[in-house]
Amino acid sequence: MIWAGLPRPNTAWIVHKHGFAYESHSDVALIWGPTGPYVLSIFLYRRGWMDWETSNTTMKSISRMVWNFFVFQQAQQASKPPPAMILQPPPGYAPIKEYIKVASTGF
Repeated sequence: MIWAGLPRPNTAWIVHKHGFAYESHSDVALIWGPTGPYVLSIFLYRRGWMDWETSNTTMKSISRMVWNFFVFQQAQQASKPPPAMILQPPPGYAPIKEYIKVASTGF
């Protein structure tokens, strides 16, 4: 997936959603990169069956190429990105367990 192509995937600022069906795999992400935020969306299709090995490797490679473009752009501009956003729940947000019993915890 997209996050796997980032240089530090476990500490990167990324919000993503992936999707899978038997012939297609996709991932869309908002990433805080070397020059600031960017969106990357990848959709892969293979008639008959899309295997995980192919799609994950391809998404990882595309993600790394895009990241490297922004690293290059940052070096050319000699600039630093603005600080990453801190996401907050919207007003009125209630965790799902507050209005629906969560089966796994019994709360």
